[in-house]
Amino acid sequence: MGAQWSKQAERRKLIADEKKTLRELEESSGCNFPGCDYHPTDRKNWISGLNPEKIHLNQIVWPGTHDSATNKIGIKMVSRPFAQCQSLSIYQQLVIGTRLLDIRVNENRKVCHGILTTYSIDNVINDVKKFISETESEIIILEIRTEFGHNDPPEFEKYLEQQLGEYLIHQDDQIFQKSVAEILPKRIICIWKPQKSDPPKPGSPFWSSGYLKDNWIDTDLPATKFESNLSYLSKQQTLSSRKYFYRVENTVTPQADNPVLCVKPVTKRIHGIAFSLLPSSSPPRAAVATFLHGRFLKENRSPFEEHDGGGPPLTMADIVKQILARPIQLADQIIKEAELACAFKQDCADIKNKTEKLVALLRQAARASNDLYERPTRRIIDDTEQVLDKTLQLVFKCQASGIRRVFTIIPTAALRKSSQQIENSVGDVSWLLRVSTPADERDDEYVGLPPIAANEPILCLIWEQVAILCCGTLEDRADAAASLVSLARDNDRYGKLIIEEGGVPPLLKLAKEGRMEGQESAMRAIGLLGRDPESVEQIVNAGACSVFAKVLKEGHMKVQIVVAWAISELAANHPKCQEHFLQNNTIRLLVSHLAFETIEEHSKYAIVGKNKMGSIHAVVIANSEPNGKRGQDDDDRCHVTRPNGPDSDSGDMQNVMKCTFAMKPTKTNSTKSNQQQRRQGSRRRVALPGASIKGREFEDPATKIEMKAMAARALRHLCAGNFSICKTITESRALLCFAVLLEKGQDEVQYNSAMALAEITAVAERHAELRRSAFKPTSPTAREVVDKLLKIVIKGDSESDLLIPSIQSIGNLARTFRATETRIIGPLVKLLDERETEVSAEAAIALIKFACTDNYLHVNHCKAILEAGAPKHLIQLTYFGEQMTQLPGLILLCYIALHVPDSETLAQEDVLIVLQWALKQGHLMQDSSLETLVLEAKQRLEIYQSRASY
Repeated sequence: MGAQWSKQAERRKLIADEKKTLRELEESSGCNFPGCDYHPTDRKNWISGLNPEKIHLNQIVWPGTHDSATNKIGIKMVSRPFAQCQSLSIYQQLVIGTRLLDIRVNENRKVCHGILTTYSIDNVINDVKKFISETESEIIILEIRTEFGHNDPPEFEKYLEQQLGEYLIHQDDQIFQKSVAEILPKRIICIWKPQKSDPPKPGSPFWSSGYLKDNWIDTDLPATKFESNLSYLSKQQTLSSRKYFYRVENTVTPQADNPVLCVKPVTKRIHGIAFSLLPSSSPPRAAVATFLHGRFLKENRSPFEEHDGGGPPLTMADIVKQILARPIQLADQIIKEAELACAFKQDCADIKNKTEKLVALLRQAARASNDLYERPTRRIIDDTEQVLDKTLQLVFKCQASGIRRVFTIIPTAALRKSSQQIENSVGDVSWLLRVSTPADERDDEYVGLPPIAANEPILCLIWEQVAILCCGTLEDRADAAASLVSLARDNDRYGKLIIEEGGVPPLLKLAKEGRMEGQESAMRAIGLLGRDPESVEQIVNAGACSVFAKVLKEGHMKVQIVVAWAISELAANHPKCQEHFLQNNTIRLLVSHLAFETIEEHSKYAIVGKNKMGSIHAVVIANSEPNGKRGQDDDDRCHVTRPNGPDSDSGDMQNVMKCTFAMKPTKTNSTKSNQQQRRQGSRRRVALPGASIKGREFEDPATKIEMKAMAARALRHLCAGNFSICKTITESRALLCFAVLLEKGQDEVQYNSAMALAEITAVAERHAELRRSAFKPTSPTAREVVDKLLKIVIKGDSESDLLIPSIQSIGNLARTFRATETRIIGPLVKLLDERETEVSAEAAIALIKFACTDNYLHVNHCKAILEAGAPKHLIQLTYFGEQMTQLPGLILLCYIALHVPDSETLAQEDVLIVLQWALKQGHLMQDSSLETLVLEAKQRLEIYQSRASY
């Protein structure tokens, strides 16, 4: 008995010392902190004052209350003091600023705290609805859980959805990328934590408990709680990767070995300190329990970013030591408190023994913190910390004696479960230490899977491979990258896990430092991981663009092929990343690969400035001047001779092309002087700015062809819809390269070149500036491109993959052709009679761009289309074609009738009857704008044909 009183006296002294510590901290350091200048005048609408257009949910540290609905729990003056954590109603708490509510329910849908119950959950929902009806932008997090020792309420999720469905924000990680304004009018995030039922899944109206982070610890010591909060906050992720809601817990809890079991006397220990650190307009005490660190209410930076402002950045070892500090403290406390158990002594002794093994491993991990891989460390240590927290609560309960033992419920199964969980934690930490050990120090020991992997073995496999990427040898890292390639290729979800578990940075590091095989695997893995916009964004933010540029500049060509492919994948899946590649010089480097051995003097490729030569046409003119006008630097240039005589009907660019191919080395025997000239010419080449071409000429032909194919593929996706990149490409020699490769390249090179031209011309169609600068009729480059495209269209091979993109490109350039340029129309009209439906549809769409009102020369083009015999084909398409050809065929027929209504051909072909028939077809007239166009064309024809009849 004397020992018990002595222990309580020591506890009273400890509490007094901790209060004094916090008071001294306030006096010495003050109470200023980031965000303390934010004092909402209206606590009922404080989120509205944070600028909902910009603030995101993960930027807010949520002020909430503990056991929120306990203001009327139990019997007043009898059992209520033991369980009442709040004295205000739910509505009152929301009005004073609380935005996170902690609600515990039993199987009867009654709010409870332990064995004591209060009103129904309906009261809580009614208060929440009342508050929502009175505000506009306030978001509420409603955490509902089944109280420990109770069963889940039947059909509870269905009930909640019926009551709150219109306000519920569904579980979706994309929410963290949206502002509050984008989420509205949805207002409630409902976190549901059942005891036995399955937790909510992604897409559900409810959120799983893993999305809510806090730092509840079982203590009644105020300074201990304060320091624990600061330590836990420092472990939180940066905002860019924070996909959870964070609240600060400032609750202190009565202890089982303390004579004071009522709530209020214990919570008063922290209330006075909380008030001293809050502005004078603080809320009432009922809600102050979790407001102490309201200083983070408008916090836009992560704990690590705050640290960056006040000292050196945290190292990996520092972060891991912080993660391990709390579990080690809990384990030591369990070992100490287990010796004082008055009940279940054997179970507590077993827990003590296992905890001693665990704490030894944790201290070993702290010593090896430099080598530990952060992601599994966080996951395993977080789980271990939760296990130790719960175990410590049980051990404290086992110390209860006398009258307190009557009020303490200790399920026997709970102690055995805690013992098993500690044993699992021992296995998890042992696995973490083994997997973080370099392979050459493991003695070929099979690492295996930890207990934590029971439900998700793939996650631990990913951890193991990423750990090897972080600390293995170059050979091991290459093998690990190849394993991640297999995982990412097999399943999209595995790819997301690799990104979430930090696999991208070590892959990029391997791409910079590894050998060729490792670099190829790393780049292939990056390309496979970027399958959706969110993943691509994370890859780009990790610095992928600069690594790609470095490899394209200095790497082996086989690695550069994979890099170009990866760029094309990222750009195709998230076009917003295009600008990042432009800023990192990627476009220039890809064009240099495309131009290598494609056209002469490829190494002179450069982005043309305003004061420099403006187009390829200027190059042609410069090369065509007499020798005497060239200046003294003529010896350092490649002279292009031009064919003479009136029979030469090719343009300047065609001459350049012929001379270029003529100057290429051939397999025939050359004279010694010619060989010497080629060597001198090679030495005179101007180095490509920002790129190295050393050794590329020695690669085998198949590798060079594949490099061109992937470079063209990457450029195709990079320029899609992007004016800046298209302008950069058209100001270079890339257009000329595409023209050459369209004719001379291999199959895949030809296809990617054709698709790239289709993307560039599509942008030019929308931007007059690009049309005028790159595709003006006098431009030799533009003529060369059009000639190559037209050649494919004239050939009309419907089985060729080049035909459709060539038709699309010519259609996109419809507004660049002069009235005299009639050679384009005929081949397109012939394709209207093509058996392949898609080809006929694309040809009709291309001709519409010539005939529509937006084209200034639409009348001239319509007449050319008539002369080429289009009406008979269009009538067939309108009457008998599939829907994908019917609509463009009818539209083109309408434009011709609208712009050339006096044509005898239209009258002879009975186009008026066709239009009258079309107006009666409901499936064709679903679009009101098309119906208007058909009516106008019909009226025009009727007017002119009625005149002709007189």
